[in-house]
Amino acid sequence: MALQMATNISPDALSGVGGAVFDATAGLNVSWQVNGVSPMLAYKIVIMENDAESTELYTTGKITLSAPFYGVRYDGKTVYFEAEPIDAAALSGAGITNGNSYKMVITQWWGATDEESVTQNSASLIEAWTPPTLTMGAVPSPLASRTYSFTATFSQSEGDTIEWVRWRIAQQGSEDSPLLDTGNIYGTSQLQADYDAFFTGTTYSVRCDVETNAGQECTTGWITVNVQYATIAPNGLLNVECRKDGGIGVNWSTARTNIGTASGDYSITDGTLELNSGSSVTWTEENGEPIAYSAPWTILWRGIPKKRNGGDLFRVVTDSGDVSASIEAPTDGTATVTAKLNGTAIGTVNITTPAVYLDREWTLVVTADTLYIGYAEGAGGLYPENTLYPLTNLYPRGNDSYIVTQFMQALSYPQGTIASAELIGAQETNWFWIVSESMDATAVGNILANAEYEPEWSDASTLFLAGFTDDLNAGNLNTTGYALYRRNLTTGDYRLIGEFGINELSVIDYSACNNHVYVYQLWYTDAATFTTTPIESNQIVPCSWSYTILGCTMDDDGIYHVQKIYPFTANISTATVSNNNEPKTQKNFTRYPSWQPDSAMYQSGKLKAFIGTVNNLSQYVGDTVEYANELRSLSITNMMLFLKDRRGEMLMIRPNGPVTMETKDEWYTQSAAIEFPWVEVGGTDGLSVIVSTTDSLWPGDSVSETTITIDPNTGKLIWTTPDGYTGSELALTGTGYLTQQSGAWVTPAQLS
Repeated sequence: MALQMATNISPDALSGVGGAVFDATAGLNVSWQVNGVSPMLAYKIVIMENDAESTELYTTGKITLSAPFYGVRYDGKTVYFEAEPIDAAALSGAGITNGNSYKMVITQWWGATDEESVTQNSASLIEAWTPPTLTMGAVPSPLASRTYSFTATFSQSEGDTIEWVRWRIAQQGSEDSPLLDTGNIYGTSQLQADYDAFFTGTTYSVRCDVETNAGQECTTGWITVNVQYATIAPNGLLNVECRKDGGIGVNWSTARTNIGTASGDYSITDGTLELNSGSSVTWTEENGEPIAYSAPWTILWRGIPKKRNGGDLFRVVTDSGDVSASIEAPTDGTATVTAKLNGTAIGTVNITTPAVYLDREWTLVVTADTLYIGYAEGAGGLYPENTLYPLTNLYPRGNDSYIVTQFMQALSYPQGTIASAELIGAQETNWFWIVSESMDATAVGNILANAEYEPEWSDASTLFLAGFTDDLNAGNLNTTGYALYRRNLTTGDYRLIGEFGINELSVIDYSACNNHVYVYQLWYTDAATFTTTPIESNQIVPCSWSYTILGCTMDDDGIYHVQKIYPFTANISTATVSNNNEPKTQKNFTRYPSWQPDSAMYQSGKLKAFIGTVNNLSQYVGDTVEYANELRSLSITNMMLFLKDRRGEMLMIRPNGPVTMETKDEWYTQSAAIEFPWVEVGGTDGLSVIVSTTDSLWPGDSVSETTITIDPNTGKLIWTTPDGYTGSELALTGTGYLTQQSGAWVTPAQLS
């Protein structure tokens, strides 16, 4: 009986990257597998210079074991032998220091004589390195931003360099399911990770890991990050809808920044603006551009007038003249409300009643054809009472309910495009509101009757709303753009879809997958900070029974923009998809074979379908020679291709062989069937694939292709549109205006 040479030695360069590394200042621990039926009775370890002469530096000498060591136990389990540690002092005394490589040879005895021993005939290579350090850069606490760039600092005494770095970010307590996992990033020494999805009031964990060229691993460990930043709730709508081409359409109401300019003294208290005599506030710009609110429109004002002898309360300047309104009450019990064009009355209401007082809450509404007036007074008891107490400027009220009296007067005047709006002189204003329609009597009546009514920006027709909760801003938020995010409620993924300019109000998201539950969130942003709570959409679950190839280009922010959409909806044949992982087995001298894994894990398959599609009229269209040639040209395209399947998966692909087509001779349509072989070439986690309003694929308005005629018998308008029309809609308002109503998915045409 005898022993064989030691195997599976640690440390040893044969053990793979990092397998040879030890820290000379911490000593040396050596282990190996003992092979052979005989037990090991003694061993010796010799360490030598890594030179041609293999100069001996240190030896343990022959160390006899207190008990025989068997490499395979009685139950068949293999165990490894761990030698007595060699302490740091012994290594230092032998001149073994970090930053150098050495040779190591192990001798094993199974008997008492040297003839009953076996020595390695090929020395193990071992490397002495000082452990590296990795430190996370200082992170503010709390982190007062929705986005942050994390950094780390790496150092190693002997100059060992970085092989790869990995970053992970997770919600605290969910480190096993990180929100961001970069995987191993090779070829960089810049330790930085950017993340743009932090929720205020949430605690996160951030970690950085590094492996060096010598195979040393180091980590910052999980670092706690508390996120807390200021929030301002925006007002607006965020609509989502599933599209036939597999995308999700997302559109939102515009963010408007419209800061008024004050002249003279003013104050704002609890959402009420108080102007003194001779003061005014004027609004002339929206999002940095001149105001231009096209007719028809309605002006609504609510507040307490302070001008007993009249004078305009508000004024809008248009290209058809200045429209204003005033309330004159020279004595209690009488009042005259006047709407004016260029200072001349166009509608007047005289009110005479003992209950009318100037310093009550009034509501004035000017539509395209009517002046509406609402006058609110306390419902309980006299107001004011005959005796004033406890101070002469306090008016006790019987209770908090109101009686609202309404008045109206027909108007006739031209409405032009509004270029500015103004509040003038002594008044207390609750709100000043302009909407993009001529409100009907029912809608106005409901507003007048509700003394507690507060307009909202969620009303899609709102153009201008000074509610004095955000100083003199008559827009819905002070912002320069939008950031759109998508939450996958099925997987927990949260990703940025894109950042958009102030006038971009729609996007089509093609990276959403079938049968997943999504919620979209819109954040208003400015140039440097992210300090708003989001507007959130309803939940949506996309479902598309087709395969689609998307041809895309990538912008500087890493967002993919769709340039071409190739849908396959007819006669789809779902071919076998392979993961291309081919593990091997090798027979040995035991009952079971050795199993060798394969690292490949990419998908490939073949898309089979007709190249045409079925339209809304159940007609097979699009199967042309030109389209067939375009599909063949995908073999040489510079666009990045994405394949979306009907199961809910999106893959980054390239053609994986010749694209072939077969003409179905037995079909009278001579339909062409494509076979498109594909291979997955990259991951899609975290990618955004969109069509934005600035992309060439975004549809333009085709309203010019429509015609309008009049039926001479009935006088009705007849509007004729082509098949598949997606342009603006035309509609008559209640006051007879023919208006253009642009949908969210076209760039509106300029009409005249």
